[in-house]
Amino acid sequence: MEQENVKSFDFAAIMRRGDMDVLKIARGNPQMTAEEYLILLSRFVAGAPAAEDAINKIAEFGYDENDLKTLADIKILLMCIGHSAILQDLNALLTDAGKSNKRLASILAQNFFDVFRGVYRRALASVNGSLEDFWEQFKEETEESEKENKEEIDGSPKTLMEALRLVIKNEARRKRRVLSVDDSMVMIKTVTSALGGEYTVQGLTDSMKIEQFLFRFMPDLFLLDVIMPGLGGFELIPIIRRFPEHKETPIIILTGNGSAECLATAVSLGVSDFMVKPIKPKVLREKIAKHTAKRPRQILL
Repeated sequence: MEQENVKSFDFAAIMRRGDMDVLKIARGNPQMTAEEYLILLSRFVAGAPAAEDAINKIAEFGYDENDLKTLADIKILLMCIGHSAILQDLNALLTDAGKSNKRLASILAQNFFDVFRGVYRRALASVNGSLEDFWEQFKEETEESEKENKEEIDGSPKTLMEALRLVIKNEARRKRRVLSVDDSMVMIKTVTSALGGEYTVQGLTDSMKIEQFLFRFMPDLFLLDVIMPGLGGFELIPIIRRFPEHKETPIIILTGNGSAECLATAVSLGVSDFMVKPIKPKVLREKIAKHTAKRPRQILL
């Protein structure tokens, strides 16, 4: 049998997003190893492009039995990796396509394509190396953890649940993540300097790339400039809120426009706070600490 291209995935990102219930899989399969789960995720990522092609063919009335089999196989993988949210729609698509109800199947496929692509892109964005990279990182994190507890590493295969427990422990200790979206690199550097080493700060100067960026980086708080080329801060808010994991993530507006109208717009869009430039580092730190303190840091088992 040909060697599978098994990838490493960022379990913490998957768990924070919440669209794959990896904890449910771990609880229901206590003997499953982390490697076995990574194999399933890798198979999904490898098979998703063919599934997208099959969905397109159904939308265009040009599918056959092989396309239905491709989608049936991807459905099993979705179940195995704990992604149940889209199964009802996929089942409906398979049922109507299987009954040759092509018109209804085409409509369902058109609606389902973007949903499935979002699932695929999230999974793909969680890839962070090879299987060897996963075990190397797991070993380092285990050694650090067991040094603290003065336990010895037994070298035995780690179950998925053991891997998740370590991820959860590390999540509880990690720095909060802040994304500063501003067309001025000077402003991003100012924010980074103001926050010191207390937070992990990422800067984005091209606001048009926000969606692509959020598939790779999951902030605990957003700092948005209002006026930027492309998309302004107020236009970014609905895009951010479309991500399920960011329905309630705090958003602070940083702007040179302190008018009552600008403030009213910010309030109407549900932002968490508002600051007029030039920023005062102490005030910015206080506001970020206040809003991130309300968000749970730890993923619960």
